[in-house]
Amino acid sequence: MAPPFESASIELDFPLYAIDFDTEDSNRLVVGGGGGAGRSGVGNKIAVLETTSQNEIQTAGDITLSRDEDSVMSLALGARKGKTTHLYAGVNSSPESIAKGTNEHLRTLAIELPKAREKTAGPSTKVSEISRTSMFTDPDENSYQRLLRVVGQLGVASTAMGKEPQIGIFEAAGPNPKVKGVFELPREAEDLDVIQTAENEYLVAFCHKYELHVVKISKEQGDPELVYTMPDDHGEKPMFRSIRFLTPNFILAVSNLPKKNGIIIQGLRLPKPGHETARLAVNARIPGKINATALSVTNLSPQRT
Repeated sequence: MAPPFESASIELDFPLYAIDFDTEDSNRLVVGGGGGAGRSGVGNKIAVLETTSQNEIQTAGDITLSRDEDSVMSLALGARKGKTTHLYAGVNSSPESIAKGTNEHLRTLAIELPKAREKTAGPSTKVSEISRTSMFTDPDENSYQRLLRVVGQLGVASTAMGKEPQIGIFEAAGPNPKVKGVFELPREAEDLDVIQTAENEYLVAFCHKYELHVVKISKEQGDPELVYTMPDDHGEKPMFRSIRFLTPNFILAVSNLPKKNGIIIQGLRLPKPGHETARLAVNARIPGKINATALSVTNLSPQRT
């Protein structure tokens, strides 16, 4: 029987660790990964992929990164200006640089689109690195930038595997990100998201284990606020795995039940001024020996033509 949906696939020459879709073009996405630092024989790359038809996807452009540095662990597309789109990536510096106290883990790249989309014999999109930034202060050589989200002119990133978990906030208005602030976490963030609430105002959400926190970002950075603590579910306490904003006041969360007994999907209405905790608006349980690994949401409005 034929599959219910049209699909396209492509085989790349490097392992994938990060992906982000272009919100301004549903036919384009960016992927990154690689073999990391060392002599694995597998390079580190970022590739721009485009669907040329419902069943064909091709590499529109790519960039090969240094084999002395880490693989690409996170990606987020920023704003487009003309034919150029800024791309932010999490790539650790070389082990030698980190040992000396320098880790320029936040990379900014420029994706330059051709004047007109057309089929060519080879890649037509140019990808180039334009800046490197150090944001986190954790000197642990095992720490890396695992999570990265960019909305409007604000970017949010968090660390993993380090001794001092951190979240960093930066301005993503141009090719040189400006760090707005870094705050310590009691434990590593499982996931995070950001949404714009007004001009130059944003709301950042992050979760770890049983807790959901939010931070208001404007001209001044606020402090993290605990807005929801996971309750027991018939003697089982689910653990947050992934979160996404649906609106500035509503978050969708997916959590895993203990012992791989299924997942919980929750819709949480964030507290209004004067209220301390979020309200559970909807709750659904999917039973089975399964675990959630990620969550994504999309607008069902028809694509503009």
